[in-house]
Amino acid sequence: MLSNLGTVLGEQLKVNPRDAAALAELADARAMLGQGPQARALVARALAIAPGDADVLQVAAGIDEMLGRRDAALARLAQALAAGYSRWEIALSPRPARSAWRDREGRAAPGWRWRGRRSKGRAGAP
Repeated sequence: MLSNLGTVLGEQLKVNPRDAAALAELADARAMLGQGPQARALVARALAIAPGDADVLQVAAGIDEMLGRRDAALARLAQALAAGYSRWEIALSPRPARSAWRDREGRAAPGWRWRGRRSKGRAGAP
């Protein structure tokens, strides 16, 4: 599925090679496929086009976290938050940037833990 996304985004970038959102999404897909160097190069291009875009900064943070660059990830998250990215979106995101933020805050991010009532007798209930 991610390879299909890469194909679609690649076609979109042929039409508009300066589409920062498409570059960031492609970078994210490459990172999830384990293609770290390609992901970093793509997100660097996206940041060059849209350096203050909160979504691009958040993707960059996630890629930095995936590549083991925690300090860079935290710096990008701070930039994303300053640019208007929501703390809740980070907290509820399945992206690696959430773990960097969670560790920085020293506690679980809001929405991270189950807070509902336990159900008796239901299979799979927490």
